[in-house]
Amino acid sequence: MKIPFRRKHFSYFLIIGLLWLIFGAALRILQPEHLYSYGYLILGAIYVAVYISMKKKDYLTIENGILTKHNVFSSQKIKLAEVAAVKEFAGDYIVKTSSEELVVNTQIIDQYALNQLDEKLNKLVEVS
Repeated sequence: MKIPFRRKHFSYFLIIGLLWLIFGAALRILQPEHLYSYGYLILGAIYVAVYISMKKKDYLTIENGILTKHNVFSSQKIKLAEVAAVKEFAGDYIVKTSSEELVVNTQIIDQYALNQLDEKLNKLVEVS
């Protein structure tokens, strides 16, 4: 089961990245002697790279009994069989095992997928 990001969430990264790239390019053209324009170009490229990464990967995947939370550069995994508790705090889910803890930000998840995740977690353990 795949739990994607909310479109609005990762679209911000593209918009901000493109704005930084445009600003850096304009500054580079208008004031070529200033080197700080490269910083804006690099920042814009990082934002666009994060957007591409988020577009390719889903926020969460549940496959073969493993819950995986994908970040930009890494991922965090928890085996569903080892889950001891699922708590809801400030709108987020905290999935706990005896040795690990995974926080799921529900505000950046697509609404339809959030309903599916709720059902899956409710089946797993009682949400407290």
